[in-house]
Amino acid sequence: MNEIVEVKQPQMPSAMKHGILSRHLLLQSEDSSEYIGVLEALRQEYTPESVTEQHLVEELAGIMWRKRRLKIAEAAHHRKELRKGSTDSYNRTAYSAMIYTNAEAKIGDFDVKKAIACTDDENAKELEEIIEFREPTIKALALLEDGEAAYEVVLAALAEVTREWWQEEKLGEKISEHVTCQPSVEHLQYFLRFEALPFYNQQYEEVRHRALVRQQAEGEAFIPDDKLEKFARYEVHLDRKFERTLTVLLRLQEMKTKENQTPHSEVA
Repeated sequence: MNEIVEVKQPQMPSAMKHGILSRHLLLQSEDSSEYIGVLEALRQEYTPESVTEQHLVEELAGIMWRKRRLKIAEAAHHRKELRKGSTDSYNRTAYSAMIYTNAEAKIGDFDVKKAIACTDDENAKELEEIIEFREPTIKALALLEDGEAAYEVVLAALAEVTREWWQEEKLGEKISEHVTCQPSVEHLQYFLRFEALPFYNQQYEEVRHRALVRQQAEGEAFIPDDKLEKFARYEVHLDRKFERTLTVLLRLQEMKTKENQTPHSEVA
């Protein structure tokens, strides 16, 4: 009587089921559930059965995890370089960005850090607010230059924030040793021409050019140095390792498929 012998697959050790390599791969700060998610996705894709196949799949997961870590490291390096540019006391970043512009903003006062952090929507909103303060100041100065407008008329033409600045902070302030700021046309004109308008102009130009300065800062921070070149070489190494590991896994599974398609030997 002929008997068909069934070859049973060996049971996978429980340690392999949970990723035996993960205990040596993951850093303390890394989320093990994210790694397990990557590993499980690969298991579903390649359905490893033997211990060898499981090991190869976990090798693939480890390579992908290291590539993820490289991307995090690259972003961290980029942020560090951005910080250098934002704290440059000479504002070389802003100067380089605005070299082709006629901006009136004082480069030394340019807030590069804010330019990096603010979104385009935030910049647009802030620019609208500055225009609301700046335009009335320009009109008030024009009234003063005509020489016929009364002090109260010019004051009423100002934006509320500028008027409060004048009344609450400037009036009574010492202009010189024997002179204090008075509610007069002459003193108000001096304040608007040499303090308020220059301040609004500087703010206007800075906000208007933030996107340009941010682009400059990001470009400068992205310029590769020796560290990034080492990252790049390591990433190439991981890519090649991934390709070799995947090739071995697919060949192994192909061989097993062919073996399973071969009729079972009959034992007398």
